Amino acid sequence: MAIILIAPVATQTKNGYPAKVTGIDLTDPHCLRGTINTYGVVKIAMRWTLSGLGRGAGEGCNLNITAPEMADVVEVAKRLDAGLTPTHSSSVSARRIHAVAG
Repeated sequence: MAIILIAPVATQTKNGYPAKVTGIDLTDPHCLRGTINTYGVVKIAMRWTLSGLGRGAGEGCNLNITAPEMADVVEVAKRLDAGLTPTHSSSVSARRIHAVAG
């Protein structure tokens, strides 16, 4: 996994939990990396998609990516083509499989 570390960007989740985005993973559809603090006590490592959906967490842990502080993070991640990795694990492209089968 190749994670590009960024200066922490403080924001909030949909439930109002404090969150920090601290990295961009170029190899995962859940490309935004960071943490949330639930109830001000528990720090949880998180992964989010470019649309702000948290992996393995409730809807309240999703990010509001339209928040001004998140606009630059999402723009940089898109320029790096982060979050565009297909979810299948095959190393052979679909076009190659089709060509062989045809």
